[in-house]
Amino acid sequence: MKAVLCASTLLALVCNVHATTFFVNKTQDTFDGVCDADCSLRDAIQAANVNAGEDVIRLQGTTYHISIPTTLQPVGEDDDIDPEVDEDDNQVGDLDIADDLKIIGRSGTRLDANYVYRVLEVLPGARVKLQDLEIRRGWVPEAGGGIANGGTLTLLRVRVAENRSASRYYFGKGGGIFNEGVLELRRSEIADNFVNGGEGSDARGAGLFNTGNLLMSDSMVRDNIAHDDGDSGAGAGLYNRGQATIRRSLFTGNVGEYHGHGGAILNVEGARLTLENTTISDNHSGMQGGGALANGERMDWEWEKPGEIHLTNVTIAENENGGLFNAGRATWINTLIASNYQGPLPNTRNYYAGTNCENHGQFQTTQVSVLLGNDGNCVGDILVDNGTVLNFVLYPLANNGGPTPTHALRPGPYAIDTSVARCPMHDQRGALRPVDGNGDGSAICDIGAFEHQPDDSL
Repeated sequence: MKAVLCASTLLALVCNVHATTFFVNKTQDTFDGVCDADCSLRDAIQAANVNAGEDVIRLQGTTYHISIPTTLQPVGEDDDIDPEVDEDDNQVGDLDIADDLKIIGRSGTRLDANYVYRVLEVLPGARVKLQDLEIRRGWVPEAGGGIANGGTLTLLRVRVAENRSASRYYFGKGGGIFNEGVLELRRSEIADNFVNGGEGSDARGAGLFNTGNLLMSDSMVRDNIAHDDGDSGAGAGLYNRGQATIRRSLFTGNVGEYHGHGGAILNVEGARLTLENTTISDNHSGMQGGGALANGERMDWEWEKPGEIHLTNVTIAENENGGLFNAGRATWINTLIASNYQGPLPNTRNYYAGTNCENHGQFQTTQVSVLLGNDGNCVGDILVDNGTVLNFVLYPLANNGGPTPTHALRPGPYAIDTSVARCPMHDQRGALRPVDGNGDGSAICDIGAFEHQPDDSL
C-alpha cells in the first residue's frame, strides 16, 4: 500500500522508503500524523504506518496515555454500542498498527488507556514486536480489551494487565488479548484482566482468546476473571479455538463461573492445544467441572465441542473443582494430576470428591508416565492418596528459580526418577532433564513440570 502511495502522489511530498527510528517526546495523546519536534506515540505509529520497512519506536520509562475518545455510536433502545464501528487510521480510539514495527520500552514504560478504549490493534499483514513495556487499562465492548491482533505479533517481556472486554449483549472475549493472527509471548505476563457478558451473552478468555496461532514460552497467565450473567464464564486464563503451543509457563489464580469450564484453559471446537513443562495451579471454576483444564464444554450434562490436547511433563495441582476434564482426544506423557479439590477455602477443601481427572473422550495412555491422585475415572501409572500429595509428593507453589513459580518435588518414590518415557531437555525452570534425582546412578526423567536437581535445597 505504501509503495502505491509513493508512486501515485503528485504532490510535493517526500515518501521515506527506508526503515526509521522514531523517538516519542510527549506522553499526552495528540494526533497530527507527523513525528517531529512534537511527537506523541499516536503520531509515531501513524508515521511508521506510512513509512516503508520495519520501523522502530523507542519509549522512555514513563506512562503514555491513550485518551482520544472513539467514534463508537449507540445503537438500539438501551444505548448499547456497536463494536464494529471503528477506524484504523489512528485518529481516535486505539493505536492502529498497519505495517512492520518494533516498539521498545524500558523499565516503567506503560501504555495506559484508562478504559477509554482498547490500547492497541495490529492489523492484518503487519509484523509487530513489543518489548519491555506494559499494556494496561484498555476496554472494548467485545474483542480484545488490551490488544486485538490480526497480524503477526511478538511480545517480549511485556505485561498485559487490568484490561476489560465487557458488554451487555455482545460475546465478551479476550479481556487481555484477542488473537486471530499469529501471537508469540516470551517471558511475558497476562494478569488481572476481566471479561464479562450479560443478557444471555457469554464471557470467554479473560486473559487470552485465541482463534489463530498462539505460541507461549516462559510466561505467566494469572488472576484473570471470566464472568457473565448466566454464571458460565469459562476459559478464564485462555480460551482456545485455534492452535496453541505453550512451553515452560504457569497458569495460576484464574477464575471462571459456577457453570463454566476450564478456570485456567478451555479448549473447544476442534482446537489443538499442546502443553509442555507447564504448571496449572490454584485456578478456580464452577462445580460443573474443569477447575484447571477442560477439553470441551458440558451442555445440559453432555460434553460437547471438544478439540485435541497434548500434555508433556505438565503439573496440574491445587485447582478448585477439577484438574483435567476431557471430552475429546488427548495424549499425555510424564504428567502429574493430583491434589485438586472441591471447596473454596483451605479449611473446607475436599480432596476426595472425584475431581482430579474426568474422561469422557479418548486418551492415549500407552508407554507413558502419569501420576494421579486417586479420584476420578482416568487411568494412571502411579496412584497416590490425593489428600497427602502436599505432604509426600509436592511442595506448595513457589519461586524455585526460572521465570515462573513451580511445584518442587519432595524426595520420595512417587515422581522423582519414575518416568518410563522420554522428556524434553529442560524443565519449566530451564533446568536440564533428565538428571539422577534419587542418587541411584541413573538419570531418569521426573514426572511433571519440575526436574529435581542434586543441588536443589528444598
